[in-house]
Amino acid sequence: RRMHDLACFEAAVRALQARAIRVCAHVILGLPTPATHPAGRLEAEGAAGAIATALLIARLGVPAVKIHNAHVLEGTGLHALYRAGRYQPPDLEGFLERLIAFLSHLPEAVEIHRLVGEASPPALIAPAFTAEKGRTLAWITRPSSTTSPSICRRCSDRATIQAEVPSRCVRESSWNC
Repeated sequence: RRMHDLACFEAAVRALQARAIRVCAHVILGLPTPATHPAGRLEAEGAAGAIATALLIARLGVPAVKIHNAHVLEGTGLHALYRAGRYQPPDLEGFLERLIAFLSHLPEAVEIHRLVGEASPPALIAPAFTAEKGRTLAWITRPSSTTSPSICRRCSDRATIQAEVPSRCVRESSWNC
């Protein structure tokens, strides 16, 4: 929406690094891609896009990230697409699939300042789990033995997140990232 393309992002990162200013990139997993279905519906970026983003962060030497799940807010361009049936943001399972792909390809040295975005009704339109950040973080960080198969098909996925996050989350003591 801000009309910044990849070249603009790369130039900004390099300019900040040249001035010794630390960069923290905000990454939104599950935004619509330019690819469309014949009916004009936009696809949410999948795990391959999350991996490409992690590799870009690595290539640019970005030292920190804040991860957000794609969500629809009232009055935005995504809201117009959602209302028209052209875009559906990933549900919790879809977000976790993208998060796992992203974390699995992110260099260990990159600090994680946030794991999931948050918004509340009435501004939040979808997905509903975005309004429950604490619950989502608790689910991600609780022991794998209590994994609900209905939320995540592969119980080992949570182990992947748990292995990646605790040592890298800047505010791990409160898990408010």
